[in-house]
Amino acid sequence: MSRADVKVQINSLVALERLIGGDTEMEIEIRKSVATAFAKKYLNTVVVANMAKIVEDVRKFVTEKINDELGTFKRGWDGRIEGLTLNLELKEAIKQEAKKQMEQQVEAWMRVASNEQMEKLERMSKTSCNIIIRELDIEIRKQVKEEVSALVSKLVKEG
Repeated sequence: MSRADVKVQINSLVALERLIGGDTEMEIEIRKSVATAFAKKYLNTVVVANMAKIVEDVRKFVTEKINDELGTFKRGWDGRIEGLTLNLELKEAIKQEAKKQMEQQVEAWMRVASNEQMEKLERMSKTSCNIIIRELDIEIRKQVKEEVSALVSKLVKEG
């Protein structure tokens, strides 16, 4: 039989002092056993009795805070949360943030599209300038050739 299995009931302080006989380790062990037995018998029932109230108080507090900050819970017949109706202030804040994010995204897309269009216009402009320069060069050469031919013909007739 181990020490934990032995139960001794002593009804007088004198008998207890005689049993311990100045052994402080034994006294500490007895004090621990008395405290543990008291806690099991009395404190456990108090904690269990108050636990339901504590849980209910915490649930109410959390529900109130959520209702104040977010909106109202929709509960099913069994008390489970089935949804949340957001309060107007939060709905408006979400709407404004979504609008802001969308506007920023559209602006970014417009910048990209604008940059692409500018690059395309620059390429087209360079190409157009090159074509115009080439056509002008051809036209100038043609006119110079015609003038030179006309001058040569005139000189040949006079000459």
